[in-house]
Amino acid sequence: MPLSNQSILSCVELALYAPVSPLALFIAYRHGRHGFLGWFYLNISIAVRIAADIAQLIDNKRSAPATPSLTAAILSSIGLSPLLLAVSGILHELHHYLLQSSATAATKKKSRWPLFIQIQIHTLCSVGMVLLILGSIHLAEAKSTSDANAAYKLRSAGAVLWLVTWLALIQYVAWLFFRYRGLQHKIPRSVAALRNWTLVALLFSGAKAIYAAVYTLDHADTGINPITGSFAIKVVLVVGVQFFAVVAMMVGGWLSLSIVVDHQTQHGGPKPVRGSHVDA
Repeated sequence: MPLSNQSILSCVELALYAPVSPLALFIAYRHGRHGFLGWFYLNISIAVRIAADIAQLIDNKRSAPATPSLTAAILSSIGLSPLLLAVSGILHELHHYLLQSSATAATKKKSRWPLFIQIQIHTLCSVGMVLLILGSIHLAEAKSTSDANAAYKLRSAGAVLWLVTWLALIQYVAWLFFRYRGLQHKIPRSVAALRNWTLVALLFSGAKAIYAAVYTLDHADTGINPITGSFAIKVVLVVGVQFFAVVAMMVGGWLSLSIVVDHQTQHGGPKPVRGSHVDA
């Protein structure tokens, strides 16, 4: 069976993400434990996209490739969640370094704001993902119009929660800019680079979140659907914005490989020996 446009796009996406995956693992290693959250979720996001592409290529061999399998639908429903959590985790890493730059020795370990913020964001994003997965499962098993409508409502609620999560991340990064605006002379260049590129990634993630909310709320419009929509929609809004968000985070991560060493040097700590940055 010849490849459909969707399958060709999946092949291209596989070719894009395959070389990115080991680089993301290396960046996660270099950023150490304070960067674990963000880079862990970024690697999960890449793995989910690769798995979704493989599932789509398997679907291409079926008699009705336009109808995605349950596995492909679930993987698609997971897709944006780890990307948003990756941005959130990198902001958590930035929050740590900014807090260390501004706090006194007596207060550095007392702030629970970063943990509280992560709990709220994880809750929003995870509930949204669960609703989307449940909606996809119910939609695949729907036997009547009322069942399908109930499934669409679950999916719409999940996509709206993703959008709310993205808006929360916008508020988070705005608060970080405002709260630590007087620390420019104390912030290492690596921290500033990670902050700036994470903001770029957040903008691309927002485009994907807005698109997900629009097509789930207006599910009757086949023109914007990620399965039945035009090839241009799939290239730009399904594949493009998410890949560019990943690339932006990777660029920020690469430019801040020395973030642990830079921070310790900037604030008078002992310079770690080679390879010890993971435990910094």
